Parts: sequence; structure tokens; C-alpha cells
Amino acid sequence: MKRVVFSLLLLCLASSVITAEAWGGVGYVMASGVMEGLPGDTLPLNGTLSAHGYDELSPFTFGMGGGGGAFLGSVYIGGWGGGEGFFAESKGPDGKLLSRTSGYGGLEVGVPLSLGQVIFMPVGTVGAGGTEIELIDPPGGSASFDDLLDDPRVGVRLTSSEIRVGVGLQFLWMPGVAGFLVKAYYFYVPYQSWSIMGPGEYTYPVEGVPSSSPHRFFLGVGVGFGGVFSERGKVNDRGWAEWEEE
Repeated sequence: MKRVVFSLLLLCLASSVITAEAWGGVGYVMASGVMEGLPGDTLPLNGTLSAHGYDELSPFTFGMGGGGGAFLGSVYIGGWGGGEGFFAESKGPDGKLLSRTSGYGGLEVGVPLSLGQVIFMPVGTVGAGGTEIELIDPPGGSASFDDLLDDPRVGVRLTSSEIRVGVGLQFLWMPGVAGFLVKAYYFYVPYQSWSIMGPGEYTYPVEGVPSSSPHRFFLGVGVGFGGVFSERGKVNDRGWAEWEEE
């Protein structure tokens, strides 16, 4: 019985979905969150941190991002980027600190569909980015600039290079020139390499850094600005999904 009800719901949903023939563009800003790893997974980095007396990092990170794109008939082409790093800090022994931030960007291609007054798009995306881990051993108490020049203490910055591919859904509701956007993506990271970065031009590889999980789940909520046009070239001010009949 449950399967029958579920099948009927899917049929009703599918019957209300139509391809949205649209022209125009949209730009947006958003707040975002990422969960690293599959549910129940332990981050590979946390085992190493615990062994050295550091607090474990949360699999959840938060940040900001933005992007934009163009509707070209039945295809959407855009680009977007973001960064995470809020609350991504670990305390170690003797006052040592470790922080982690991430940044990335990429291209995306989607097929706009309409559902009521909402445009939603199955989207594929590919891009690149990186994660930065900074390890510092701050001086106890206060310090003068002259003292820090003579003895800068320990400060190391490790940076990874990553490739990301992903699929997901993007939802848009634009009753006018402004509206709301939701992005829900799954990313797979097939490649990641680490190196030490420092002042000037020097960089060299670092071995033994535990790889990040290749699985990332992304959710972004934001505000969009722009306009969309029907095939007639008129602004659809009643909502993106209410296309005028010829």
C-alpha cells in the first residue's frame, strides 16, 4: 500500500513538471554549510589530531558564497564559488591552535524545469578548490614585534589542491527582480594533494597528511537578483514558472 501511495505522489509530481523555456540571468549571494564524509563516518584527520592531543574537528563547516548564470532556452549555464571555515578550529597541547578553511569554485550546467511558481534544475558541476590548514604556536602572554621578528615561533600553513565534481538540485523562486534560492549538492573529490606554503615563492610537498573524505554534502540558501523572459521576450512578472501561452 505504501508503495502505491508513493508511486501516486511521484506521478502527480511528474505530471506538474514542465520544461521551462526561459531567457535571462540571475546573480545571487548565499550562506552555506558543508558536511564532510558520509553519515556515521569518522574524519581521517581526526584520528591523527587526537593522537597528538588536539581536539577533533567537526564534519560541519559554514561559510558564504555566490554566483550567477544565464538561461539560454532550455539550458542554464553558470558559475559559482564559496568558502567555509567558520567554527573550524582545534585546540592542541600547550596552547597550540589548528584552523581549517576551504575555498572552491566551478562551472555548472542545468536543465530548468517548472513546478508551480518555482523553477528547479537538476545540475551538474565541475570545479577546483583547496583546503588550508594553519598550525600556530602563539607566544604565551604578550610579545613585541621585535621579539617576533627574532623568534617567530612555529607557524605552518598547509594548502591542498582539489578537483571536485558534483550533482544536485537548484531551486529558484523569483516573483520579481529579486527572490530566493536553494542549492543542494553532492560533491565527490577524486584528487587532493598537500604542500607547505610560505612567504615568497617557496612551496614543497608534504607527505602523510590524512586525506579528507572524498564525499561532501553542500546546502546553500540565498537571495537572487535578475530577470527571466518568456519566449515572447516579455518579463514574466507573475513568477518564473507561469509561462504565457501563445
